[in-house]
Amino acid sequence: MRPIDLMPASFRPTYKHAVNGDGTVTVTVTPPSFIGQPAKSVTLSADQFDRYAEWRRGSPKLIQDLLSDLTVDQREILMNGGVEL
Repeated sequence: MRPIDLMPASFRPTYKHAVNGDGTVTVTVTPPSFIGQPAKSVTLSADQFDRYAEWRRGSPKLIQDLLSDLTVDQREILMNGGVEL
């Protein structure tokens, strides 16, 4: 279990994804409302989305290992909406 999973739901970001016509997937992450920051999105290839989904399901692998082909900023968005915690 990841530390963020131990937080009450109102303190966690929310996640949505949409499959695009070209086969990519746009993941939108909204920080908790009390932080007052807008949602941010990252568009992933189908392979990247599969690895992201593996991480979200609780993989013991670190996101930087599963998605080393993304930038640090993109991984931060996927983890917490790009908010510096």
